[in-house]
Amino acid sequence: MQKMRSVTVRDVQHQLRELRELVAGGQTIQVTQRGKVVAWLTPPQTPGNPKMPDSMARLKTTFPTIPAGKPASRIISEQREELR
Repeated sequence: MQKMRSVTVRDVQHQLRELRELVAGGQTIQVTQRGKVVAWLTPPQTPGNPKMPDSMARLKTTFPTIPAGKPASRIISEQREELR
């Protein structure tokens, strides 16, 4: 494993091209200002389709049976009409 490189904000301003090449090569760089970490330069995640959560499966697990009745949108509309 490579040692993580640490640079200051000023270094980033003056060495951006070199740092960009290091990050593109897979290295992670810690950016500090006055001795405190303020940012990380990391290579991008592998492109592709991010896995979207299966919301319907989670809903069915949480609420196995959805009660019959008015849709929530209709209830909200009716309540808004009552407030007018």
